[in-house]
Amino acid sequence: MLTDAVATRLKDLEVIDRVEDALQLQALVESGQLPAAGVSAFVVPLGLRGGQVRSATAPFIQDTEETLAVVLALRALTALDARAKTSLTGLITAVIDVIAGWEPEGQPDTFRLGRAFLISIQKGVLLYQIEFSLSSSLRITP
Repeated sequence: MLTDAVATRLKDLEVIDRVEDALQLQALVESGQLPAAGVSAFVVPLGLRGGQVRSATAPFIQDTEETLAVVLALRALTALDARAKTSLTGLITAVIDVIAGWEPEGQPDTFRLGRAFLISIQKGVLLYQIEFSLSSSLRITP
């Protein structure tokens, strides 16, 4: 899975205070205690899709596409306004710029932007999801 590589890359962005995984996001949502301040990013695996089988004999080769999301969580716009680092649009653009077109080490392709959308604004917390996909392949030698 590519979530660790994406999380490491996001940690270099100055506009994000903390980067966590899907389990941390789930725990925060279930507890009802989303981040009190600052900007958090959660890297969430969305799935792995099998594609065309290129070889049914040894080695087995099948195209794949892995999709993940970066979920941004912030207290409305107050976290951004207080630090005057960027606007919401600037934050979204920064995440897209650092992931889209990037080829993680050992991967044969670069990330593509899938879609980006507002998940919710509740209790002053804004959640925004940005999805990325990367094509690869399975190579299995029996």
